[in-house]
Amino acid sequence: MNSKGYFGDELREGSIILILDELSTKEIPDSLWNNAELIRLTIQKTRPKTKWGTHPPLSWYETVEFTPPYWELSDKVGKLKRLKSLILADLDIKTLQESIIQLKHLEILNLSFNKLELSEELSKLKALKSLKHLILIGNHYDPHEMEDYQKEFPNLRIEYKAEEN
Repeated sequence: MNSKGYFGDELREGSIILILDELSTKEIPDSLWNNAELIRLTIQKTRPKTKWGTHPPLSWYETVEFTPPYWELSDKVGKLKRLKSLILADLDIKTLQESIIQLKHLEILNLSFNKLELSEELSKLKALKSLKHLILIGNHYDPHEMEDYQKEFPNLRIEYKAEEN
């Protein structure tokens, strides 16, 4: 029997998908962060029924002024040494913990639809040398900085804005 994740991806050994219906707590149990064998981690919240079908248009995310509450990624994320895929989608994260740079095997990082000011986070992202795919859609960014980042890492697939039609 195959289990399906929130985005339809198949769950595999070493994977955890954690869906938060309400961010009533800022803490995730230590048992998650102490899982040394974890390879794939997805933490996201379900979207309430609103006037938007799935997500608001990306143009909205690029112009909105972000306000609290913010969810904080635990500094314990750095304990997940074998992690290859980390999806932290739609969690209202404003900053990344410095310990994220300890994820030396991380290949896929999806930080879509958070409240990140990417100018302040690029130094941490640049430290993740194994990254192959970085998804940053729905966060604030400076187009010139992102173009420079892409030039510095030409083999890294970076998604930070809507595809042009």
